[in-house]
Amino acid sequence: MISWNDVNKLQNQKTELQLKLNDLLSSKSASEDDINELKSEILHLDKNIKRILGTNEVERQRELKRNKSGLDERSKKAYYALKKRYDMISKLNEATNNFIVAIDRSYKKDQEYVKVKA
Repeated sequence: MISWNDVNKLQNQKTELQLKLNDLLSSKSASEDDINELKSEILHLDKNIKRILGTNEVERQRELKRNKSGLDERSKKAYYALKKRYDMISKLNEATNNFIVAIDRSYKKDQEYVKVKA
């Protein structure tokens, strides 16, 4: 049986530490030792939460959070938009190269015409 009171207490402590870490990172007089200390405490609380919940519950919560945030759908949309842009740019690059080759051929023909005429 999961003790949700303990989990909530640990999550509240973790949130407070994350806020302190954020304040410490934004301050100019932050020492590396203090930053590392807060990071290690946050990691320790994460491990305790995972130990209480178990791996299946942690994975279920991650999946639930991912579904609620719509992160997968946004990632898919961004991927397809990037792919479409890349396809357009690669075609543009190929067209530009073909255009340059055509200009070079035309220039060489004009040079040969000038040599023959002269």
